[in-house]
Amino acid sequence: MKSQVKTSTKDKLLQVALEEFAEYGYDGVSTRSLTTKAGLNNYAISYHFGSKKDLYLACIESLVELYEIDFEPIANEIHFTLENNLDTTVWASLLRKYLLHHIKLFIDNKTKSRYLFFLRLKLSKLEVDEMYIKNNFRIDSLKIILQKMNNLDESRMLELNQKCLNIFSLLHSIITSKHMVLNTFNYKDYTSEFMEEYTEYLSDIAKI
Repeated sequence: MKSQVKTSTKDKLLQVALEEFAEYGYDGVSTRSLTTKAGLNNYAISYHFGSKKDLYLACIESLVELYEIDFEPIANEIHFTLENNLDTTVWASLLRKYLLHHIKLFIDNKTKSRYLFFLRLKLSKLEVDEMYIKNNFRIDSLKIILQKMNNLDESRMLELNQKCLNIFSLLHSIITSKHMVLNTFNYKDYTSEFMEEYTEYLSDIAKI
């Protein structure tokens, strides 16, 4: 029973930390504010994690696991499409699924904090590498989709990379620039109609 209480407390602290770090960044969050919001005493972080940085690293480990779960369906479809050497129309359809999947995750309050956390990531490159963050998974997947959809050869990889960067910037703007994005597309809030329209907009940009 005692270990169950510890696990529950640790998980609660981890969840609060994920939300707070995502909202305010590493430097904008104090250990006192974390424990207060979690309804715990001031020693909870040192007891369960050791330090604020250790808690931050634990958040990253947790997010990497959730990250892989979020994108497993897309990864499986990419793998299947590659193995069966399917044509460009299938890749175009997969691109729409890929974009819509991202848009839904970035709009949903329950999941967008995970990605906002990564956008605010404050670690050295060495630390990121040591944590085995596969933050290139989505980018690599998008490169594969666009390359196959547009029948690009190796001579056009720079153009492909630039296109991927542009698309990701526009996807991330859903999180970082909500009102600007909505005003641009003449919506008051994110709706299913907006998601479809934004998916079409990004699909057109993806054509090379």
